[in-house]
Amino acid sequence: MFKKWIAALCFITLAASGVARADALSDELATLQHGWADAYYKVPDKLKESAFEALAVQAAALTQHNAGRAEPLVWQAIVL
Repeated sequence: MFKKWIAALCFITLAASGVARADALSDELATLQHGWADAYYKVPDKLKESAFEALAVQAAALTQHNAGRAEPLVWQAIVL
């Protein structure tokens, strides 16, 4: 009985950590997406290049931090 309880607790902990990581990625992607929208629609033309360069740095870091995930790569391509 105790082993089943420990196994269930381990499973719940692992599942929760995966959800937390997915939520963190979603939050970081949303930040990047909003940054892109701001740079594209709100930033004056004279400042767009520097805004997109800053976003490219953020996108590269996000891609590196989440190796193997497609979502950051897609947004890195969009930003570039």
